[in-house]
Amino acid sequence: MPVDMPQPALPVMESSASLQGAHRFRETLSFRGKLLHLSADRWLWPDAIAEVVKPAESLEEALAAIEVLYYREGFPATRLHFAVDGHDVYILIRVGSIKELRGESEHYARYFRDLIGRKPLEISDLGARVSLASEQADRAGVDVPLSFEFLPDGSEALLIGKPNKIERQGRLRADFNNFGNRYAGRYQSSLSARYATLSGNQASVSVSTGLRDLARDDTVGPYHAVAASLGHVGPWGILELSGDYAKAQSRPDNLRLNQDIWRAGLSWAKPLYADLFTQFNLQLRAEAFYKSTRDDASDTLLQEERYPAVTVTPSYARMVAFDKSHLMLKLGIDLQQGLKPGAPELSNAQMDYTLLRPAMAVEYFRNYWDLSLSLRGQLTSDRLPEQQQWVLGGPGNMYAYLPGAAVGDVGGLAGLKLHRSAFGFYGVGFEPSAFIEYGSSRFVQARSGNRPDGIASLADAGLKLSIMPTRFFNCTVSATRELHASKKDTLSPNAERNMLYFRATLEY
Repeated sequence: MPVDMPQPALPVMESSASLQGAHRFRETLSFRGKLLHLSADRWLWPDAIAEVVKPAESLEEALAAIEVLYYREGFPATRLHFAVDGHDVYILIRVGSIKELRGESEHYARYFRDLIGRKPLEISDLGARVSLASEQADRAGVDVPLSFEFLPDGSEALLIGKPNKIERQGRLRADFNNFGNRYAGRYQSSLSARYATLSGNQASVSVSTGLRDLARDDTVGPYHAVAASLGHVGPWGILELSGDYAKAQSRPDNLRLNQDIWRAGLSWAKPLYADLFTQFNLQLRAEAFYKSTRDDASDTLLQEERYPAVTVTPSYARMVAFDKSHLMLKLGIDLQQGLKPGAPELSNAQMDYTLLRPAMAVEYFRNYWDLSLSLRGQLTSDRLPEQQQWVLGGPGNMYAYLPGAAVGDVGGLAGLKLHRSAFGFYGVGFEPSAFIEYGSSRFVQARSGNRPDGIASLADAGLKLSIMPTRFFNCTVSATRELHASKKDTLSPNAERNMLYFRATLEY
C-alpha cells in the first residue's frame, strides 16, 4: 500500500544496572548458553516467548522474534530494552504508546493525531487509519513511510516520512473495446480524466459513445454517456458525489425508441476495523434513478421509472498466511431499499423494492500464481426496476455472451479463475488467466407483463491475455467457448454470443 504499517521497533541496548535496579524479571529462559531474564508490562499466553526464541540462532534473532511476536499479536509499538551481563541477558518488553507525531506532512498527520497517549497502542488503532491514509496517498500518487522513533524519555514517536512521488496526480485514458452493454451495441469508445490533490480531493469525468457503424446492427441506434464524480478522503472516511447520464436509441421491429437513463448518488465509506490480517468496512449510499423510453415518431412516453434508493454495504476481508503462500477470504452484501411507494403506471416494477446482493471470494496466492473462486448473486421477492435487474453477459459476467443475454430479478454467478501475475518477455509485459463461469437468472412474478418464465442459465470457459508493450498502452484479448445454455425462450430475445472480446487502452 502507499502507506504501510510501521515496521517493528528496533531493540534498545541499556546498561545492566539500569534494568536490574528498576524492574522485576519474572521469567527466565535458557537460550544457547545464555539465560534470558524477562520482564514485560503485558504478557502473552504461557510459553509464547519460549516458542518463538527456540529456533533463533543468535541473540539478535531472538530479540527480533520477540518483537515480531508482540507486533503480530496486536502491539505494534512494542520495543525491547536489553542488557548483557556475561551469560545473563536482561530483557524488558514495553508494549508502548505514541507520545507525539513527527514528520513533514500535515495531510497525513491528521489521521493519527488522536492516537497520542492511547495506552497501549494496538494494531487495530493503527489499521483503519493507515487504510484511509493509504487511500489518500494512492490518489495523490505518493508513498508515505511510517516508523517508530525512540525518544530520550523512553516513550515513542510516530514518524511520518516525507511523501515520495511515484505517479502523476492526474490521469488521461482513452479506451476502445467490444464489451458492449444493454443499450450501446457491441463497440464502444471512451475518454476519461482524473485528477487528485495532495489534500485528498479527487475529481473524475468520462464520456463514451457507441460505435454502431462498426457493428452493422440495425437494432441499435446512437448511444452517448457521461459520468462524473467528486470525492474527498479524510479521517472520517471517504465521501463521494457521483452521477452518470446515458442517451440511447434502440430499433426493434422497425421502431425507434429513445431512452434516457441517469443516476445521481452520494456515498460514504470507512474501514471500521483493520489489523494485519482482517478488515471490516462499511459503505452507505443514497441514490436517485431515472429511466424513460419514448417512441421517436410520436414522442409518446412508453416507460418511466423514477425513484430514490438507499444501500448499506458491510464487507469483510481476512488473510490467512502460510509459509510460502496465503489465502484471502472476502465477504460482502448490498442491502438496498427502494423508497418510492407503489408501482407507477408506466412501469411493471415496484419502486419500494427490497433486494440483497451477497458476494464471496476465496483467493489462494502462491509465488506468481493465484487461484480464485467467486460467488455473487441477487435476491428479492419484488419486481425490480430495469436499472436494478440482474443482467448476465460481458467480461467477468459470462464472457461468451454480450451484456443482456439473460435478465431477471434474481440470479447468481459463480466463477473459477487461474491467474498468473504479469511477467516480461523481450520488453513486453504479459498477464494470462484462464476461467470458467456459470450464471443464472429468473424473473419474480414472471407471468405479469413482458417477463419470460423459467430459469435462464449459461456456462462458459475461456482464456484471457493482457499485453503491455509500453507503460502507456495495453490491450486485453479473451476467447471463450460456450459450455451450456438453457432453452432459448428463457433468454433475452436479442441474446447474442460473443466468443472474442478485446480492449485497447492508452493511458497517460
